[in-house]
Amino acid sequence: MTAQLDGIESAQPTAPVPSAIVAQWFPAFVALPSGVTQANTRVFITDVGLMIFDRRPDGDDPVSQALFWSPMDWPATQQAYPSQPQPRISFRVETEAGSVGITPQTGCGCHLRNLKNWVPSWTARSIPWGTDAS
Repeated sequence: MTAQLDGIESAQPTAPVPSAIVAQWFPAFVALPSGVTQANTRVFITDVGLMIFDRRPDGDDPVSQALFWSPMDWPATQQAYPSQPQPRISFRVETEAGSVGITPQTGCGCHLRNLKNWVPSWTARSIPWGTDAS
């Protein structure tokens, strides 16, 4: 099933709320499976999948405001990256919606202060690379 979040295809209409984080990159340039590219994003790989935000969410349901969300395809991702990719290197992760390119940008992202300062509660707990909710 596909749905639209901010006009970009995602694997599911609504993302479940994560409880832990695997990795994050900010600021980052992303290339989505639909061919859309976006700079200045905040990328999270969580226990429920890949979540990409292009602005700080507001309200009680921040996860539904993601630019992109899809469950991870860990076997395909780990084939290319058995461990977490090194900082500042462009790489691809595989999701159920397709391949997503992630390129960490240089700089601190301070011009995106609202997105930079957003600390979702689910980032308080870290889990190892390759771990999901199942």
